[in-house]
Amino acid sequence: MTEFLIFLALCAVFSLLFWRFLKIPNTEQRQKAQAAKEYKELYTRVAAEDAAKQQGFGRKMEAQPVQKFVPAAGQFPLSDYDGVAPDSPFGEDVVSPKSRTIPVTFLGTWIDSNGRNAVIFEPNRYQYMDVVGMQPVVAVRHISETEIAVVSQQAEGGKWLYCLQYYGLLDGGSTLTDLENMDMKWVRA
Repeated sequence: MTEFLIFLALCAVFSLLFWRFLKIPNTEQRQKAQAAKEYKELYTRVAAEDAAKQQGFGRKMEAQPVQKFVPAAGQFPLSDYDGVAPDSPFGEDVVSPKSRTIPVTFLGTWIDSNGRNAVIFEPNRYQYMDVVGMQPVVAVRHISETEIAVVSQQAEGGKWLYCLQYYGLLDGGSTLTDLENMDMKWVRA
């Protein structure tokens, strides 16, 4: 009887160890968790910066001359805006953003594993999976060497809307991913 109890105890210990082994996250799960954490931190930081700018914190507010909105090359013409400069989408200055150019490391055509859906980056415009066609880039925020946020324009219902997408390069730049949905991945065509 004692041998049977020892055997049951050993089985219980081994099953507990095996269960703990199965709970250890793999590399992909750790990468997803890290990317989600970084995205959340970035989102929180940008939201705090935007709130501070709206309240005038952080620096002395100076009266700045109103700039006339002039669309950049590849953007929709001013007549499409009814002559009025659009609001700042996602906190980006569309009149004079820090950058309107997609980094060279992202340029080209990226296709998914099925070979049907593609993301195409050109220097001042891009296309997201044939959804709307080529969209002019309003602003590009360079998050890091391998991560960008792209604000683009698209027409819907006779109005110009803005679209914000976060992209990252994985596997040494050979894989493109949507940082908001890490399951969406494309490889260079």
